[in-house]
Amino acid sequence: MEDITYATKLHEAETRKVQLTGGATLIVSLPKEWTRQVNLRPGDEVIILPQLDKSLLIVPKKALRFPHFEASINLREIKDLNQSKIERLLIAYYLAGVDILRIEFDGDMPEIRRLIKKIIRDKLTGIEIIEESRDQLVLQNLVSTIDTDIHSLIVKMLKSIINMLNDLKVGLERRDIPILNDIVDRDEEVDRFYWFIRRLLKKTLASGLLMISISIKDPRSILEYSTIGKMLERIADNIAEIASEITQKIGENISKIPDEIIRGISKVIEMQLKQLETLMDILSTRKLTFSNINQVIDEARLRTVSEIENILSQIYGEEIPRNIATSLRLVLYNLLRITEYTIDVAEALLDMIIDNMVKIT
Repeated sequence: MEDITYATKLHEAETRKVQLTGGATLIVSLPKEWTRQVNLRPGDEVIILPQLDKSLLIVPKKALRFPHFEASINLREIKDLNQSKIERLLIAYYLAGVDILRIEFDGDMPEIRRLIKKIIRDKLTGIEIIEESRDQLVLQNLVSTIDTDIHSLIVKMLKSIINMLNDLKVGLERRDIPILNDIVDRDEEVDRFYWFIRRLLKKTLASGLLMISISIKDPRSILEYSTIGKMLERIADNIAEIASEITQKIGENISKIPDEIIRGISKVIEMQLKQLETLMDILSTRKLTFSNINQVIDEARLRTVSEIENILSQIYGEEIPRNIATSLRLVLYNLLRITEYTIDVAEALLDMIIDNMVKIT
């Protein structure tokens, strides 16, 4: 089927008159060029979907499908090829929603082939190699986006982050380095969640039909879901940075951290857990109200930030080795960032409430 010609400006659109037939039925003719391009014939059925802006989405039933994206990469053309460049490139194509990706490279580049396979395995949910030769790999997305509930994906991502934060609290209280090391590794799981969500949201922008299939009733919420996903991904990054700072910079000297400081940090994490769990309950039940969201925001802005400042004052007042004090200040900085991103998530949910209240006329 040839590419569909579509208008990019309002003045390029065709105008049709609505006519009366049978004394009560209103009809309008379809553009001839469009019907030819989609091979629509008399007797064929079309699906008609009312949109939020009072327009209609018309889809030929026999051509009912979601957008399919294909692309090719020639790695021979990229100068100074390295792992970082290849990883960024593959993730960028993944986020663009590509379903089939052909990667070409020289046959004497076995290390590149192994690297690509590792990136696919570790980072790109749903992508598999379907064809392989000496100088080419063909990747395909095998995960269907039909009937994927974007709301549920966000809840699962948030649940993973809550588990990471809870284990951070346990690892600190027990001064358990293996638990903290495990948290660093789990950050990639959250990254995969975020990339999959972002990929899904970008694909919905190319298809009103797909938007309906993944339970997005209002296209304005795409922006909020994207914001929430990004903020959650950053929260996971900060949790992993805290665990990494303690394991790599403090290590076995974790026993030298005063108990009072550990208790203070644990208290802050407990407050953050409560806030994130409240947001998860709100998302799970879909009961978005001003009161419960504002409660999270106020708690984070006032009590949590104040508690972090108190711990910082304690660090300056205690006789702590300089390297440990420096690491603890970085830990508190990351805890502050977690609080700020939690507020961003809550405010995005607040924006969704407003969107639901503002009617399009």
